[in-house]
Amino acid sequence: MKGMQDSPVFSVLMFAASLYVFRLWVSDMRASPKPKNAFAGSEPAGVGLVALSAFIGIMLAAAYSVFEDLLGVGAEQTSVAVWAVFYWAGSAFIEELIFRGYLCVQNRGRGVLIFSCAAFSTIFALAHPFLWDFSADGGFVFKTGLSAWFNTFCVFANSAIFYFLRFAPFNRNRSLLPCFAAHLAYNLGVFAAKALRGFVLL
Repeated sequence: MKGMQDSPVFSVLMFAASLYVFRLWVSDMRASPKPKNAFAGSEPAGVGLVALSAFIGIMLAAAYSVFEDLLGVGAEQTSVAVWAVFYWAGSAFIEELIFRGYLCVQNRGRGVLIFSCAAFSTIFALAHPFLWDFSADGGFVFKTGLSAWFNTFCVFANSAIFYFLRFAPFNRNRSLLPCFAAHLAYNLGVFAAKALRGFVLL
């Protein structure tokens, strides 16, 4: 399945843009006093928490691969070009900034926060093209196979975990750094597993 992520130009530009925005985010994190229009979650987090979050991302990627095999859907995954690794790395930051950063309802009570995280995790999962496909040739198509539902559930579960890393009591500053680390580690872990299985094309 050919997509924009397989284009070397698009993927590298996406990665470069994400690095630029991340640099601005880090600048806000280091600023004192904090600017009024600072990026969401631009607060520091301990090295230990960031490392733990990256480890959680790796474990999620490993669990994803294991359950793919257990369910017998591993062979149904799509192939991607090697250039897609830049797109996947960049999207880890952009998606976290948008969803875990801005798409959540804070300061309205714990129940509202949890509900908003669940609702936006659902939107996040449905936005990924696993239950649907759109192409110029075939138009819009719904997919209802086991692989489609499994992948959609995994995206939802990952999103919920990333929200937890942002708002858990141990992340006292509600920094997005743990979310960035977990999502990046997950994406790179899944990409590595895909490469090992021969689904990354040169």
